[in-house]
Amino acid sequence: MTYKVCEPTIGQNEVKYAVDAILRGEISGKGDYVERFENAFRGLLGAKYAVAMNSGSTALLAALQAIGIKTGDEVICPTFTMAAPALAVEILGAKCRWVDCKEDGNINTDFIEEKITSSTKAIVVVHVYGIPAEMNKIREIAQKHNLRIIEDAAEAHGAKIGNVCVGTIGDIGCFSFYANKIITTGEGGMCVTNNERLYEKLKSLRDYSQKGFYVHDSVSLNYRLSSVLAAIGLAQCERFWEFVERRNQIADWYDTYLPERVIRERPDGSVNWMY
Repeated sequence: MTYKVCEPTIGQNEVKYAVDAILRGEISGKGDYVERFENAFRGLLGAKYAVAMNSGSTALLAALQAIGIKTGDEVICPTFTMAAPALAVEILGAKCRWVDCKEDGNINTDFIEEKITSSTKAIVVVHVYGIPAEMNKIREIAQKHNLRIIEDAAEAHGAKIGNVCVGTIGDIGCFSFYANKIITTGEGGMCVTNNERLYEKLKSLRDYSQKGFYVHDSVSLNYRLSSVLAAIGLAQCERFWEFVERRNQIADWYDTYLPERVIRERPDGSVNWMY
């Protein structure tokens, strides 16, 4: 028998909202559901601003563009990560400065400073498997060396440090809504930020950097999320904490009934995307 790592949970409202978007003709990235999804998601995380993207990968790319990463720059990246963060850095002509990880898979903050050079401009933090990285220490290092922080929270929707959701701690947080994530739109992503200037830049970047109608002030592409997928995302947001709690419940079962199979600690605030 084959067991899938994760199957999306799609309910009646996901279907209802998606059909509504289709019947209203809102099938591109310009529909009402996009803004509603953004507002719902930022509200769940406690972020000021959110910008929907068509994937977690383009969310990372747009975030790096928004903070000004360019050819010749260096970006601190963890050695244990899906390829998307590193590819986004390389696409912009920058270089990854690799930092080894701890047993839980997150970046080892003890090794970050030794990799910083005069060309280093940012740190990409990946919250692996829903376990929050050491953001307090990372923020101290970033402030000391005047570095920006991009959080890759693709696997960590709703993970917290204290009462603060990851993705809202650095300059920009990036999320994926691929089919195996805690909430899904099938394909899709989101950038969240508390910085109004970065918010406006992200909105521009996702739409070919249009300053006006067919007037472009920088190089970018189409990162827009379809309104149909945003409609699914809005319905998923309605069950957001239910999905988080369900994963915590499953992790509790592993702890109780298969303790010898548990390979990593489960710190407070983690959301057990994979456990």
